Formats: sequence, structure tokens, C-alpha cells
Amino acid sequence: MEGLKNIIKSISLEKWLLIGGAGIVLILCSDSCSKDTLKDTNEVTANNTEANDLESKKYIDYIEDKLEAIISKIDGVGEVQVMVTVKNTSTKEVLIEQDKSEKELNEVDSSGGSRESFEQSIDESVIYDENNNSNKSPFVVSNYMPKVEGVAVIAKGGDSPYVKEKITGIIKALFGIEINKIAVGKMK
Repeated sequence: MEGLKNIIKSISLEKWLLIGGAGIVLILCSDSCSKDTLKDTNEVTANNTEANDLESKKYIDYIEDKLEAIISKIDGVGEVQVMVTVKNTSTKEVLIEQDKSEKELNEVDSSGGSRESFEQSIDESVIYDENNNSNKSPFVVSNYMPKVEGVAVIAKGGDSPYVKEKITGIIKALFGIEINKIAVGKMK
């Protein structure tokens, strides 16, 4: 311990300033690098949110159109309008590369004392689809569409118990939602 104190005392003020300056540079560099990565990830998230909202709207429109086409073919239904509500928006899972590093350090000083330290770091980065030349887009691993939460149907024959039962049965079979989340009414 005495030897370490002597070494510390022997370092001049200029060397201490250089060591401190180097430490500050390292801290600033690491902060700058993490902000770039965060910016990159935030751009992906923001772009995905807008795309997911648009994709969700298209998906809902598609479901409503398909349901109107199917329900209108039921005997006694006539003209139909359908509204679908969803629980969430579509989401995409993007491919992320992780670089993990571990470092274990065991030190023994001259007086027999020992110190153990362990460092672990994980760097994540989004992998981009290189085959897509039109724009920089992340490589999508999975695409989850919104879950249908409720359906409202207005039909010309919507006051008939037979028609209501058939419409409710079709919707329940297609989306697996509870009957209390399906409403069928008569169109004016």
C-alpha cells in the first residue's frame, strides 16, 4: 500500500491533467456513440410507428370490406355496413444484432491483497435490409397484425333474429371474440 502511495505522489501535475483529460475524452466519446445508436433506434421506431398506423388502417379497411362481402351474401341481410375496432396497432419485430463482451480481472498487490472485477457490455444495433435499394429500412423478422376487439354491423335485415344469429356466428368464428363484443342492428 505504501508503494502505491509513493507512485501516486511521484506523478506530476501535468501527468494528472493529461490522465484527467483522457478520461473526459473517453466519457464524451462513449456518450456520443450511445447517442448515435439511440438516434438510429429512435428513427427506426418513429418510422415504424407511422408505417404501423397506416398498415393497421389498411388492415382494418380490408377486414371491413371482406366482412361486408361475406355478410351481404347471407339470406335476408341486404345492404350492409361494418365497423371493426382493434386492440392495438400492427407491430414489426426487427432483426437486432447483439455484441456481448465480458472481461474478468483478478489483481494481487505486493502485500498479498487481491481484487476481482467483472465487466460486461452489450451493444445492440438494428440490421437493415440491404436488398431494399429504395430506402433504408430495417430487416423485419415478424409482422403482427392488430387483434380485432369488436365488430358492429348494420344491415337492412338486421332486425331479424335469424340474420342476427348468422352474422354473430360468422364474426365469432372468424375472430374468436365474445358475443358481447359483436353488435348487429337494422339499417334505416
